[in-house]
Amino acid sequence: MVSLEAHLAKGKVTIFDFYAVWCGPCRMIDAHIFPKLGRDKDIAVRNLNVVDWESPITAHFLKDESNLPFLVIFGRKDRKVATISGFDVAGIDEAIAKGQQQ
Repeated sequence: MVSLEAHLAKGKVTIFDFYAVWCGPCRMIDAHIFPKLGRDKDIAVRNLNVVDWESPITAHFLKDESNLPFLVIFGRKDRKVATISGFDVAGIDEAIAKGQQQ
């Protein structure tokens, strides 16, 4: 199974976005995050398509979770700063700001 830490963007806030193409709130999160990528060069996104609740990636990373989108955010110094479950743009913005400081 994939290690999130192996895919961190060194020196950047890295957002691991567990999503599904059939998830409406996931698309809304993308619409919120992707404009930030053009403005903030210190943010990177890694999208992980869970496909369905029976997929191996879901079993590994979302075994205790029941909501999508689900985001894991690491700061610039490779430390996890937040996990966010569901549609929470304020929480995402707060975690990005925290990650930019750490």
